[in-house]
Amino acid sequence: MSNSFIGRTLSFRTKMIVVFFLITIIPFAFFAFYSHSRSVEGIIQANAMFSLDYAEQSASNMDQYLQSLKDQINEVIGNDTVQELLGGGGTMDEGDFVLEMLNFAYGKSVTVDAFRVRIFPIHPDSFPIYNDALGYARSPEETEWFRQAAGSVTPTWQLLRPGDNQNSVPLLAKFNRFTGLHDRIPRGVVETDLSDDQLRRFLSPSARVADNRIYLVNDEGEVLFDSKGYESRGRLLEEEELAEIAGREGSGSENRTLNGVQHLVTYTNLTQESWMIIGTTPLSSLTGSLAGVNRLFVVFLVVYALSSLGVVGYLTISFMNPVARLVQYMRRHKVDSVQALPRYVNRKDEIGWLYRGYGSMVARIEELIEEASRSERVKNELEFQVLSHQINPHFLYNTLEAVRWKAEAHHQTDISEMVANLGNLLRLSLNGGSEITTLGREIEQVNAYISIEQKRLGEPLRTMFLVDPALLELPFLRLLLQPLVENAIHHGVRNNPGKGKLVLSVAREADDLVLTLSDNGVGMSEDQIARCLEGEPVPSGKLRGVGVRNVNKRLQLSFGEAYRLTITSQPGEGTIVTLRHPVLHSAGDEGDGSRRS
Repeated sequence: MSNSFIGRTLSFRTKMIVVFFLITIIPFAFFAFYSHSRSVEGIIQANAMFSLDYAEQSASNMDQYLQSLKDQINEVIGNDTVQELLGGGGTMDEGDFVLEMLNFAYGKSVTVDAFRVRIFPIHPDSFPIYNDALGYARSPEETEWFRQAAGSVTPTWQLLRPGDNQNSVPLLAKFNRFTGLHDRIPRGVVETDLSDDQLRRFLSPSARVADNRIYLVNDEGEVLFDSKGYESRGRLLEEEELAEIAGREGSGSENRTLNGVQHLVTYTNLTQESWMIIGTTPLSSLTGSLAGVNRLFVVFLVVYALSSLGVVGYLTISFMNPVARLVQYMRRHKVDSVQALPRYVNRKDEIGWLYRGYGSMVARIEELIEEASRSERVKNELEFQVLSHQINPHFLYNTLEAVRWKAEAHHQTDISEMVANLGNLLRLSLNGGSEITTLGREIEQVNAYISIEQKRLGEPLRTMFLVDPALLELPFLRLLLQPLVENAIHHGVRNNPGKGKLVLSVAREADDLVLTLSDNGVGMSEDQIARCLEGEPVPSGKLRGVGVRNVNKRLQLSFGEAYRLTITSQPGEGTIVTLRHPVLHSAGDEGDGSRRS
């Protein structure tokens, strides 16, 4: 799906809701999940280190115990009483032998850190009373464990199951065959039995971790001790994952799946024997403390989501709905003029400002439309007034030419010149139907008009034109100067033409032409100036030319409010009229924002 399609189908409100959830709920959930995962990983790693340290410490303690046990057994073997009783050098009665051996064995059981210590002659069948005293129904020589012990030079360990060697529970027994101190002749076998009480002192599971389990296994994977109970004693490790670890060297920890459950497994080897301590702990027990945190997180996430929905609802009702309603009003304004409902206008926040601004904008647009319509009507009226003075201009121009020829034919020079100037004035006013002429043609039209007025008044008018010749070819709006000159003559210097004076100066200021027309006539008051520029149009019978106010209106309509007439005058002190006209690129630049050169 393209972004443009999404932009068309999702509203601003929907986008805001989606964005809100993207920047709040999703990051929070991701952060929570990440934190939870890291916490679990950290807990497992910490427990792995703790469990491994615990296993190594247990192995170290077990090694010390085995070394101590070895020394104690060697002390028993090297005892002179044992060597003498089993040496066969004396003629002691068997009853006395039994009494001495039992006293010695029971006495040493106190000093040897073991469940039980028993001493067997190398040939037990020769001592039937002693065997009976030990509780054996048959000779030890008939048992597998004794034959192995008697035939081995090195000490051996065997797991005695219930029934073996008169024990009711499994015992881990060490058998040491010994010889005479001064010869290599075997004397007997020392059996040292270790019960769970001895082993649990070093292989007890940690009370800090639930379901922790400790195994003591030999290099073949046979279980010698299981902290959980006796069921697995003497068997090979059932779990392949643990059996694989049993033959390793060194120590370590890793995660393994045992019976479908993830466990943390730690292992370490003993140095005194080819044994390994293996510890297993379900990961669920290690991370069980996080269950409460998980529940709290779920509750918090639900509360957070509900709070977020509440915030979204509040934003939707308080902000997005007003904006959507405003968009509806704007769309309706395209086809109809409607008034915005004042529902949100009185709000003191940004929504209220937006509605008030929108209402003000609509009102201003309607004012501008009305003003443009009014300006169009004024412009049409002005154009009608101009056209009303140009009725059948070609007919008038041809008639004037005929009159001029008649006057010349009758040698009426004054009449001929006056008619010629009038025809020239009419021709320049028409300007071929174009609204834009040049500054030079406009001044030429003013000269023709002044010549006619001089003939009418019968006295010359003093006039002066101060114009840079380089400005004469610039485009200029037609019929601007002649009405001003006409007004200056008729209302300023007409009653005293001999002393009247008109001065027209043209200068360029940046991108504007500034034309100044001054006279030394009767002047005007402020009220007359205001009525002349802004008053209602007078009836056409009283209008001379297109009038000063028409010139002012045409400037504003063509070039904007910045371009208008400025009149400075005092009664009896003459009048100065200033006209500002933009410098145009060409005749087609009227009313165009790019008209300046």
